Amino acid sequence: MISRVYFFLFFILSLVALLLSLSAFIFRFEEFFALTGPKFLQFGPLSLLFEGVEQTIRHIAISLGITLSVSVIITLFTSKKINLFFLMGAGFACVFVPTGLMYQKHIETNRISHEIIQHINQKPVSTNILDNARHFIARNASFQDSTVFYDRYAFDTGVVLKTLFQHELGNEKTADLLCGPSALAMQRLLKSQNIDSRVIFLWSTEGLVDGSHVILEAQNPNTGRWEAHDPMYNLFFTGPDGNRLSIAQLTQMENMASVKACNNSSCGWAETKAIPYLDHGYFAAIEYPQSHSFLLNSKRFDLSKKFPSLKDRTLEEYFRRARANPVFIELGS
Repeated sequence: MISRVYFFLFFILSLVALLLSLSAFIFRFEEFFALTGPKFLQFGPLSLLFEGVEQTIRHIAISLGITLSVSVIITLFTSKKINLFFLMGAGFACVFVPTGLMYQKHIETNRISHEIIQHINQKPVSTNILDNARHFIARNASFQDSTVFYDRYAFDTGVVLKTLFQHELGNEKTADLLCGPSALAMQRLLKSQNIDSRVIFLWSTEGLVDGSHVILEAQNPNTGRWEAHDPMYNLFFTGPDGNRLSIAQLTQMENMASVKACNNSSCGWAETKAIPYLDHGYFAAIEYPQSHSFLLNSKRFDLSKKFPSLKDRTLEEYFRRARANPVFIELGS
């Protein structure tokens, strides 16, 4: 009986370790926009929206790998009964210890977020907390990839915020980020203040995947209105009446001539170095990744266009394969 239970537990733990190791590999090496088709791979990029998931799964996978290795040694030199108790105890430890570490990391990140908000509120660039959070990230980050920091920590929001804060306080070392990690860092700061926000994917009309971008949409706690913010370019966007625009409002525009890109010192696409927005046709096709919802402006985005980077498929054809139950809302028809 013990032998059967032992082999059953060993098989289950081996299978779990294999799946977690594979998941950790996908989460670690799957690029933010490298959506290759099969639906299960979407959990690689989208896992980045959940704080600590990647690190926790990797820790569990490593722990289970060590456990199974020790188990083999115990089996060779002791009895199967002893190994059974070892596997039961170690199995629980492999799961619950990393989970506890993730919770501890969450508490620490929340503490750092509150400290940053208190700090930037002492010398605000605006009365709008969204501007202050965005500007904090923009002035302290170095926007580049292919560095040791980016490869190891860019999507570890706790490390990113701690590094940005240390730079703000005078440390020369800064965080190497791009658009995705910048949006997640801003989102984490706002979350500590109970401000709703959502990560937005901007799909390019030129290369789509290769030239795409990530920004944040947040709800202004003073006005209740949703506003689009780009912490990488340090931007918000206004319409003809001077009011700030949401993602839906930007996507509904027939053209971008009446829209201004602004920071806290100037407005204008050239003045704020936001010309790439116009070059890539951003806001013609956007995605709310957590709900797999797409907004498409048919007057600015050719819905019949097939992209080589999407395996010669249209945007809708590709993402019906790459997303689970996507919703496409066409505007401007």
